[in-house]
Amino acid sequence: MKLKRNKSDINLLLAVIALVLFGVIMVYSSSWPSASMEFGNPHHYIKRHLIFIGIGMVLLFIGSFINYHFYKPLAILALAGTWLACLLVFTPLGTDQYTFARRWIRIGGQTVMPSDFLKIGIILFLAWYFEKHTAIHSLKKATLPVFALIFFVVAPVMLQPDFSTSITITLVMMILFFIAGMNKHHVIPAIALGITGFFVLLKMDPERLSRWMIFRDPMSDLYGNGWQLSHSLFAVSSGGVFGAGIGLSRQKYILSQAHNDFIFAIIAEELGFIGSLLLILLYIFLVYRGARIAWEASDRFGMFLAYGITALIGIQALVNIAVVIGLIPPTGIALPFVSYGGSSVVTFMFMAGVLLNISKHKNPKYTGGVE
Repeated sequence: MKLKRNKSDINLLLAVIALVLFGVIMVYSSSWPSASMEFGNPHHYIKRHLIFIGIGMVLLFIGSFINYHFYKPLAILALAGTWLACLLVFTPLGTDQYTFARRWIRIGGQTVMPSDFLKIGIILFLAWYFEKHTAIHSLKKATLPVFALIFFVVAPVMLQPDFSTSITITLVMMILFFIAGMNKHHVIPAIALGITGFFVLLKMDPERLSRWMIFRDPMSDLYGNGWQLSHSLFAVSSGGVFGAGIGLSRQKYILSQAHNDFIFAIIAEELGFIGSLLLILLYIFLVYRGARIAWEASDRFGMFLAYGITALIGIQALVNIAVVIGLIPPTGIALPFVSYGGSSVVTFMFMAGVLLNISKHKNPKYTGGVE
């Protein structure tokens, strides 16, 4: 069957560019106070962010240019390499520069977050795996091996500890497993087992458990573990309908990581409900375009690769926003395409490029179903 070669999905590209440009504005608005205090230069973070975006644009172009089938034979190597990189945080290369967790490795003068690259590795691997294995209804031959893989992949991330990334990776893997045809009778027990395992690991770290549970009433420990979430909620609530205006946030002078994990709080404060809603709608549109690309993909590998990337973007955005507005306990995870952070920016822009390449090779007659 001859496949029609199409142009890249321009709507997806425009959505990504809009998010990136919006991120530039908000990173500068939210970062200049901390940059001034830490480095004596209000432009420190925005300059670095623009460099990351430049690298990301190159990777986006490369990802959109290279046929996505090129990555298929690299799937196992990608997962193994990124998983091993996550172990480097426990070596002298590891650093806890930004949090109390060892999530980064220092190479030269730069810090890199290996778990951001692990997300790409696991999506590539599962796309490769589910293309080759279509019968995954068996408990012994499918469900148990895949859940053993989930535990194996997530373990070093949990030990850092980085619960937000662990949850995000697990949810992406579950979604792909479900799309591939997971036995519906295994879903609820699997979810229950996952939740139980998560809380067992959480309880093993009393300090981390305290940080997680404080979200129920952050004001009860305003000057301790509740500080970050309390001021995040102050920022969101003070934004009102239309916001205070670009650059007029007050909480960015107080809120830690205002330009990174909590940038949505500054967005809500400066642009209000309307600006926040428009941003959320842009993410929804991006997820819709990504899901459509997956649905129209020319083969199973492209379909699962596109679904995985799309699910990652949607879930990570959802988790970040849910944390900022106090729906789930505080975690450390970036807002895709918007937050400051080199590893996050370059990986998401590369994945967007891969999505664009998949959109070039869609077959209009392909139903999108699993054969």
